[in-house]
Amino acid sequence: MLVLITMDKGRQADLSLLQSQLRNAPPGEARKIERTMYNIRHESPLQASMRKELIQAHRNGDTRAIKEIGEYVAGNKKFSNDR
Repeated sequence: MLVLITMDKGRQADLSLLQSQLRNAPPGEARKIERTMYNIRHESPLQASMRKELIQAHRNGDTRAIKEIGEYVAGNKKFSNDR
């Protein structure tokens, strides 16, 4: 059975932009772009939720919420880009 997971339009736009940049990227940069695309495609529900909360906090100017999310992410290795 095939299960399709819908991705919000912002993330689809991110992937489209990265795909266009990938075409002309040098090898080292291409690996970074591919890794970023992989991370976007395999974003966990928790990561998606936190990303949406962070975007909303930025839009609302809620610096307390931005700081709390940043501290939470900084304190958890599972959210590190270095894997």
